[in-house]
Amino acid sequence: MAYSKNIRKKVLEDLARTPFIAHVARKHGIDRSTIYRWMKRNPEFGRLVEETMEFAREDLCDVGEMQLVNKVKAGDMGAIKYFLSNNSPRYAPKASEYSDTRQRRRESPMLVDIEDQDDGILVSKETFELQRRKREREPKSSRDVGS
Repeated sequence: MAYSKNIRKKVLEDLARTPFIAHVARKHGIDRSTIYRWMKRNPEFGRLVEETMEFAREDLCDVGEMQLVNKVKAGDMGAIKYFLSNNSPRYAPKASEYSDTRQRRRESPMLVDIEDQDDGILVSKETFELQRRKREREPKSSRDVGS
């Protein structure tokens, strides 16, 4: 489907207010891939989209910072803690012992990180080898039952 230059102009105007391609595309009843295709086929349009979104993001950050400042001034303790922990080394969170221990475990030559697990489970190499051997001994049909 051919789109007019007018809709591209409206897309740019809306991206200046809301720098989210998917949102603007939905508003105009087009797929976001259409906008990306326009950007790819017309580098000048692509540059304008990128610049427009960058400025719009900066504006949104300014608005967000002002809202945070207003909450800090109003005495909102959550906002105060957030502001201090992210703007002053004196209040920055300390590295937890748990994260330090976890990092040491990852660096240990005695442990294996099972990569196919999303939660990054660490097991000893001995345990890993025992589990691998056990799986190899199982009949193939019993391993496929759970799949």
